[in-house]
Amino acid sequence: MITGGAGFIGSHVVRLFVTKYPDYQILNLDALTYAGNLENLVDIADAPNYSIVKGDITNEQFIAEFFKTQQFTSAAAHRREALQRQAQPAQQRQETANVGSLRPL
Repeated sequence: MITGGAGFIGSHVVRLFVTKYPDYQILNLDALTYAGNLENLVDIADAPNYSIVKGDITNEQFIAEFFKTQQFTSAAAHRREALQRQAQPAQQRQETANVGSLRPL
C-alpha cells in the first residue's frame, strides 16, 4: 500500500513499484484532494498489479473498515510538504501529517 500515490512524488513511487515489481499487487490509497491527480497515473491505470482506492487516512472508521478487507506486507506514505503548506490550512496539514501517518499503523 502506498498512501498519497496520486500526488507528484507518490505517483513516481507507485509507477516505479508497479513496473519494477509485476508480481506484487500495488494498492494506492489517496484522498484525491487538491494534490492528487489521476492523470499522473494514466500510463499504469490498467496495469494488472495496480489498483487505487479513494480514501482519507485521517478517517478512523474508513481505515478500520479498509484494513479489515486488505492484507499488506508494507506501507509507504508520500506527500509534498511545501505544496501542502501553501494549499492546506495548518490544522488540516498537521492532522494529515500526524494522525494520518499513524492511523494505518
